[in-house]
Amino acid sequence: MALQDGETPLTRLLLSVADGRMESPRSRQSHLQTLHAGLAAAASRITSALAADAPLNTPAEIEAEYAVALDAVRHFYDALSSGLRGGSARADEYAVAKGRSNLGRRVGVGIVVVRTPAGGAEVATARGGWSGNGRLFGSVVPLAAALAGGNCVVVEVCYCFITLPSDA
Repeated sequence: MALQDGETPLTRLLLSVADGRMESPRSRQSHLQTLHAGLAAAASRITSALAADAPLNTPAEIEAEYAVALDAVRHFYDALSSGLRGGSARADEYAVAKGRSNLGRRVGVGIVVVRTPAGGAEVATARGGWSGNGRLFGSVVPLAAALAGGNCVVVEVCYCFITLPSDA
């Protein structure tokens, strides 16, 4: 969605929280699906950027991190789907209309800031350098978890993603 005249990204974020756009499980699923599709569409760009940013990682390590990050997004999507298939989400949604309390209702906190890990799970390697494993995974999983939890998310990208494009 394009910004309206005079609208800033922060204004749009605040309006999304005020409108409760992320309260619907279907809306959460839609955002997770968009995240998954974006990651899948940019697979080669992301893995190439990860390889350039962490030259000591093997191609297998980079592919594994990418696959696990993608799988984590799918996990959060599936968790929302299982709640919807059981019919409990709809029953919970209309509980108040039927005069019942919904004691199990979970609502997001509003705005969540996800800070990308400064160095991932960096460990000294036998090759005498540093291995920056986990940078993508450490960014995507908190983002997906926050979206699945019904939150609007701001991602603060650290300098560690030297090559990774911001639109990937």
